[in-house]
Amino acid sequence: MDQSLVLAYELGNEANLYGDHRPPNYGIQDYAEDMCSWIPRLAARSSSPSKFQFPSFAGPEIFKKDMTIAKLVKMGVPQSIPAIEYFSLHGYPWNICSPADAAKVNLKNFLDHQQTLDLIDKYRDQIDAVRPLGKMMHMGETGSVACHGKNGVSNTLGAALWELDYALSGATSGINRFFFHMGKGDFYYSMWEPLPSETSPVPHINPTYYSMLFVADLVAGLRAPTIAPITSLDTQSAIHFAILDNNRLEKLVFINTEYFNATTRRLSRDFSVGFILGKNPKVSRLTGRSSDATVGVSWAGQKVDSEGKIRGHAKIERAHNGIIRVWASEAVIVERG
Repeated sequence: MDQSLVLAYELGNEANLYGDHRPPNYGIQDYAEDMCSWIPRLAARSSSPSKFQFPSFAGPEIFKKDMTIAKLVKMGVPQSIPAIEYFSLHGYPWNICSPADAAKVNLKNFLDHQQTLDLIDKYRDQIDAVRPLGKMMHMGETGSVACHGKNGVSNTLGAALWELDYALSGATSGINRFFFHMGKGDFYYSMWEPLPSETSPVPHINPTYYSMLFVADLVAGLRAPTIAPITSLDTQSAIHFAILDNNRLEKLVFINTEYFNATTRRLSRDFSVGFILGKNPKVSRLTGRSSDATVGVSWAGQKVDSEGKIRGHAKIERAHNGIIRVWASEAVIVERG
């Protein structure tokens, strides 16, 4: 295998949930001994230097509460394994793995910015443990709803807005990368379904695909982008981010997560930018007909068809007197004109 194509290797998956695959008393000390033995031996067998991602526990701290990154760092385990380059956790805010848990899943919960911040804060101890080591922190597997997502929640415009809030808020909190889980065959949190499935015989794009296009355009044209939250302006449903390049403000992100189901009047928020991005800043908009829309979503006036091709002409708006109106369940990027 061409090692230039490999970011890192991962030894084991969610070891804190192994259950029947390890003795009942398998704990952090056993795991540490395994990794201190196995990772160096595997790295030594590689024809070129190999990097590893570690430990990929499912969190935040479920089942075996002592199996955490913070505990491993305190024990000095990753510091003693030079091949470890990235730290990783797995996690989903909700699940449908049982009928009782499935009944709790509601799209409105994803559109609550404070709930998203509370979710990220549950990983705070793990993030803080990694920071002094100078390594990157990954959400190595994540998504909206564990056990393949929930139809009408994970495959909606609201879920796309949540992914933006989650990833951008996480980035400001010390999470360097998010790896959203994908699958085929009615994985409702997948960004696309390239093959027919039982409930969807036609390959299609899910609204969450547009969150990737949004972020791609967000960093486009920037050499060293960084992100900062504008928390003084945030509310439960109005979210603000500043995007800088070499410490110069270049773009702004406004997300309106107000729930809207197309049966009531659609409310809006006005975001004022003045002339901070010039006299005539450009605006690109992520929108759809409702929070729970599973089709008809567009980014900057364009849509993606079942073959993955972008259709339509890009629609770039302009701010009017420094004001950008963002309707319920929309997100925009504002940049210099």
